[in-house]
Amino acid sequence: MKSARLARPPVAPENTVRMFSPVASSTSPACPYPHRCRPALWPVGIAACLAIAAACLQPLAAALLTLTPGVDQRGARPAAWTLDIPAASPDEAARTAATGLSTRLYGKKEGALSQPLVIKTGFDDARVFAFHVQAVARNGATLAVTLNGSPVGTKTWPAASATHATDILYHFPLPAGANAVALQVTSVAGVVVIDRYQIAATPDELPAADRKEPFDSTPPVLPAARSGAAAKPAPALVTAMFTPHSTLPPKTASGSAAPADPSPFIANAVPAEGYRGIWFTLGFKFEYGDKYSGGLGTYTANHQPMAVYAPAAGKTFFTWGGTPSADKRQLVIMVGSYDHARGTVSRPVALYADPAVNDPHDDASIQLAPDGHLWIFKSGRGTHRPGIVFRSTRPHDITSFECVSLQEFTYPEIWHGPDNDGSPAAPDGFFLLFTKYFKGTKYGPARNLFWKTSADGRTWSEDHALAAFGGHYQTSGRWSGIDVATGRRVTKYATFFNYHPESHVDRRTNIYYAQTTDAGKTWTTADGTPLALPLTTPDNPALLADLKAQGKFMYTCDLAFDAAGNPILLCIVSRAGEPGPKGDPREWTLLHWTGGKDGKWETRVITSSDHNYDMGSLYVNGDDWRILGPTETGPQRYGTGGEVALWTSPDAGRTWTRTRQVTAGSEFNHSYVRRPENARDPFFAFWADGNPQKLSESRLYFANSDGTQVWRLPYTMTGDEAVPEPVTGESR
Repeated sequence: MKSARLARPPVAPENTVRMFSPVASSTSPACPYPHRCRPALWPVGIAACLAIAAACLQPLAAALLTLTPGVDQRGARPAAWTLDIPAASPDEAARTAATGLSTRLYGKKEGALSQPLVIKTGFDDARVFAFHVQAVARNGATLAVTLNGSPVGTKTWPAASATHATDILYHFPLPAGANAVALQVTSVAGVVVIDRYQIAATPDELPAADRKEPFDSTPPVLPAARSGAAAKPAPALVTAMFTPHSTLPPKTASGSAAPADPSPFIANAVPAEGYRGIWFTLGFKFEYGDKYSGGLGTYTANHQPMAVYAPAAGKTFFTWGGTPSADKRQLVIMVGSYDHARGTVSRPVALYADPAVNDPHDDASIQLAPDGHLWIFKSGRGTHRPGIVFRSTRPHDITSFECVSLQEFTYPEIWHGPDNDGSPAAPDGFFLLFTKYFKGTKYGPARNLFWKTSADGRTWSEDHALAAFGGHYQTSGRWSGIDVATGRRVTKYATFFNYHPESHVDRRTNIYYAQTTDAGKTWTTADGTPLALPLTTPDNPALLADLKAQGKFMYTCDLAFDAAGNPILLCIVSRAGEPGPKGDPREWTLLHWTGGKDGKWETRVITSSDHNYDMGSLYVNGDDWRILGPTETGPQRYGTGGEVALWTSPDAGRTWTRTRQVTAGSEFNHSYVRRPENARDPFFAFWADGNPQKLSESRLYFANSDGTQVWRLPYTMTGDEAVPEPVTGESR
């Protein structure tokens, strides 16, 4: 049967009482009104909720104050740029005064119209300040907000082909006493349309119908029913999501983000209706289309791994960026499993959703601990949205997860390895490689690389800087085996990455490699040359290929190891950062460290494709090496992805042949073909499809190791498990 659609319970009329306490513990009954509850209790019904509420009635806080600017014509000069809300009986006077304000904030090139809008308050108690961004001009803009002269946050909208239909209610805490909130467009060009300002007692008092997002370092909260408004039914993927604490953890003395205490409550994952992928467009348009767009549920190459095979369970567990329905651009973190013995997939579960986020940069990575528990690392986005760590409450089970911590990490690459023959220098546990954002240049922030370790996934080391010269994207891997030089078992963590000159991601170039065999205590190049971390200059010992001098760019795909633990890097080398023939040839390039006393890096070009983000995966089994990826031109030429092909090498990467075209005659391009860790047939690779040219349905697929069979995962399920649909011939 289909999963239930859960609705929020009715709430009390305005000016009576607030129905529910804002805190739910793990031991007392929880109610669905707060955002920190257990969704499994939501179906208990209104009567039960009222019984719970009876124990925690509270007086209603101050009524919501809504201020609507009245000057709504572009270029019209407002009566004032400052609104002073009186402390006593402010509502009517403030609403009247607000009609003299402009709905528009202008960039610097608008001359006298480029002014900060200032709202002064003087409430006796702490409140929440909110403003509704209705739209942003298509040439983009940067909006900065300050409170009493101190930054609250900034938001940047890039240039696009059409006006940004933003429609988001941003909010942040307003302390008691005298305050001055200032909003200003700080970019040279751009117009931001704000059609109302609101002041409430708590975020829950803001209108339920609005999409809401904190305008600072906090994760967004899900919309709740407002007092006096009828509760509206909504998809389970939205209303029943687990939502964490609303603040990032504090910084430690070293600048690392200490894991937040998420409270000891459990988020029972919500059964989803099927395997649906997120469709996304970055909005950077060029002559031959978007920089990248389409079905990006298995994006990015910097999320590692996104699937893992569990021998004890005989299942492959995987995560991807999903969506409630084909016409929705809303990211939902999904988890599913494939039973190799039964040949079936379980009903997937939705673990986390945020109505304000449609960006698959927030996709998750997955890892399996030795005890069988699944760990999900949902990516954050700089300091705007935190990374979130989840753990399944039972081994090899996806129906219930605990929120372990909130941390500052983007692009999580999570590995788990056995120790090196019991060496205390490299203990058994988790090894996380990730990115943090820092001030960059006019081209964007600096994306610096970090790593940290944990024995149990709960207590973590400090954030250790790996590379910090302009910015980087990385792809990593793990190898465990016998070191031929010492005869000892070692676990090797390795990463290769590029360099962003002047923090310009569309000029990403060069190839660097670094590895550690003692869980980060020391780092070296492939030949053992020590590296002094962090790397702070482009010319350093980790540099393998100076592509910048050749005017070429590099896009990471995958990192694997040969039988001796020598690294093999797969990347795409391009001539331009934009789509289209200007970047051709986009070469699928393999770099292999041969090892031994006379070791060297051998480089081979395997094939070429038509997009920088045509990401595929590398498989190594002795001398049998394989690549599965969208190397062939797809139905949407010069769009992200294409048709998937299998390339094989019988001689450890020296020669390559396109053995088989895995998909053909497809409706949409296929993209981001991912390799499960410890991959087993038939779930040897999985990916998503989608139309990079316009919003479309995005479906998920998997294939076997020789590319002779492809299956499509069920977009809509009617039971708790289903047999994937084989796709053959032109339907592939």
